[in-house]
Formats: sequence, structure tokens, C-alpha cells
Amino acid sequence: MEVYSSSEDFIRAMHSTTFMTVGSKNTINYSPKVVYNCAYDSIHCVRETKFLAVISNFPPKFVLRSSNGCVTLVQIKGIFSPKATPIWSCQPGVFESSVESLQWLTQN
Repeated sequence: MEVYSSSEDFIRAMHSTTFMTVGSKNTINYSPKVVYNCAYDSIHCVRETKFLAVISNFPPKFVLRSSNGCVTLVQIKGIFSPKATPIWSCQPGVFESSVESLQWLTQN
């Protein structure tokens, strides 16, 4: 998993990412057993974490904000026994300081 600690690195990585509309998918139907690790190596349940965006439908990829402030892109694979794999994670504050520069991504 890539961990971003600066907004410049995060912005560079996000320029190749296409976001989907938030209403196109949600995380509420996943089992409480579907968990992931954030930038601080803490374990979080996908369905109980704040949902920010959808990156892809197949396989589903979600941008989630954990209770400790980390923002993580999580990919879910599997139908009967889904597993969450973190792709990247931002330390608290990096996502927020990058939002203005990334505004064009969320408007599409």
C-alpha cells in the first residue's frame, strides 16, 4: 500500500484517477468482517467507515475516511467471501489540503 504524507505526492497520484458519482454504489451491504488497514496500520470495518467516493465498480474501489482521520482507497474483491485491500492511504490532513487542487476530479 502506498502511504502519502504530503499533498503534492497525493495530487500527482490522483491526476490519473477517475471518480464516479457517490450514489452509484455504497459500502453498507458488506459484512462487518470486511476490514482494511489505514496509514496508521489500524484496522477498520468497511461498512462502518465514512464513505467519500467511488473509483470503480468492478472490482469496487472506495475512498473511505477512518475514525482516526486517514483517507484510504480500498478495493473489494470476492463475492461470497469479500476481502478489502488498501491501495493507498493519506495521513490526516493530506486529503483536506489537496481538495482544492483536486476539485476538478470531483466535478466530473
